[in-house]
Amino acid sequence: MSKSVRSAISILVSPAVLFWFLASPASTLAQKSGPPECGVAQIAVSVDQGQAFQQSIGFLTLKFEPLKPSGWEFSLVDSKGDDYVYPVNPPLRFNGSQTLGAGYGDTARASLSHGRELQFLLTRADYANFEPLLDDALWPYQSKDPDHAIERYEDALKRLTTGLLRLSVTHSEISPEDQVLSAHFTITLTAPQSFEFDRNLSPRPTACPSSALPAAPRRR
Repeated sequence: MSKSVRSAISILVSPAVLFWFLASPASTLAQKSGPPECGVAQIAVSVDQGQAFQQSIGFLTLKFEPLKPSGWEFSLVDSKGDDYVYPVNPPLRFNGSQTLGAGYGDTARASLSHGRELQFLLTRADYANFEPLLDDALWPYQSKDPDHAIERYEDALKRLTTGLLRLSVTHSEISPEDQVLSAHFTITLTAPQSFEFDRNLSPRPTACPSSALPAAPRRR
C-alpha cells in the first residue's frame, strides 16, 4: 500500500472527521426523519348548568351548547355552523360521544365519568369532499350506488388525515337527581402543522399521533 493511500485512510477514520460527520447537515436531517410533526394546544373549559362556552381555535370554534335539563354537547364548527367532529367519528347514528350529560342510555354521572378522544376534519375542502360520502352512508337508498355507499364512506375515512381532540373531565358536580351543576374540562387539540391554530392558544410542536395519520378504521 502506498504512503498516499495510507494517509487518506488515516484522515477518513480520524476523530476530527468523525465529529464533522456527526455534526453535518446530513446527520441533522437524519435526526429529523422521525414521526411527522404536529402542533398541540390546550383549552380549559369551566361551565355551570345552562351556561354556554365558545373559543376560537383557528378557522374553527370550540363550542359547548347547554342541554336540557343539564349537560352540554360540544363541537368544532366553522363560520357556517358545520360540525367538523361528527362526520369522522362513527357510529353515525345513536352516538353520544359529543354529549356530556344524560342521554344515549347513560346517566349524567356515567357520561362524565370518562373522557373522549375524537377525530376532526382539518380543512373546508376536506369537509366539502367528505360530506357527500357522509350523506350517502346515512341515507344509502338516496345515493347513486346504495350497495356501496357505506363502503365508500369507510374507505375514505381510512385514508383521511385528521386532527385529534382529547377531552378530559377534571371535575364535575352532579346532584342526587343526576343534574350536572358544573363541570371543568381540559381540551387538547393536536393537528398537522398545516392547520393554523389561533395564536392566542400558544400552540407548541409535538409528534403527530398515529390515530390521526390517517384516521384509523372505526365502528360504523
